[in-house]
Amino acid sequence: MKNQKSEIKRQVCSRRFTKHDGQAILLVILVIGGAMLGATTIAGFLINIQLQQAGDVANSAKAVFAAEAGFNCALYDNTHPTSIPPVDSKCFNIPIVDYVGRINLVNGAYAEVVCSTDDTFAASSLVLCKNENAKFILSKGTSGTTKRSFQYAIP
Repeated sequence: MKNQKSEIKRQVCSRRFTKHDGQAILLVILVIGGAMLGATTIAGFLINIQLQQAGDVANSAKAVFAAEAGFNCALYDNTHPTSIPPVDSKCFNIPIVDYVGRINLVNGAYAEVVCSTDDTFAASSLVLCKNENAKFILSKGTSGTTKRSFQYAIP
C-alpha cells in the first residue's frame, strides 16, 4: 500500500507541463468571469429601472387621479349637455381649445381630455364632450413627468 502511494506521488510529481497546459483553464476562467460580469451588469440595469419606477409612486398616483377627474368631467358633460352657449363645459376649469378640455388639480397634476366619434381620436373625429355624437373619451393625467391615461367607450 505504501509503495502504491509513493508510486502515484512519483507519477504526479514527474509529469511535465507544457506551455499550453494553462491556457485552457485561463480561457475558461475568463469566459465564466465575462458571463458573470455581463449578468451582473444586466441585473443592475433592471434593478435601477425598477427603483426609478418605485420612486415615482406619488406622481403616478396623482396622474391616475387627474386622469380620473378628467374622465369624470367629460362624462358629466356628456350626460348633462345643457351648457350655456358661450361655455363649452360645466366642469373643465380652462377654456377648451381644439376640442381638448383641461382640468387642473390643486396638487399640481392636470388632465387633458378629448372626446371623439371613433376610437382613433384623429383630428377630424374630435368633438366636444357635450356633443351627442361623442362615443369615446380619452383622458390623460399628468403629474411631474409621469403620465397615465384612461379611455372609455360611451354606451
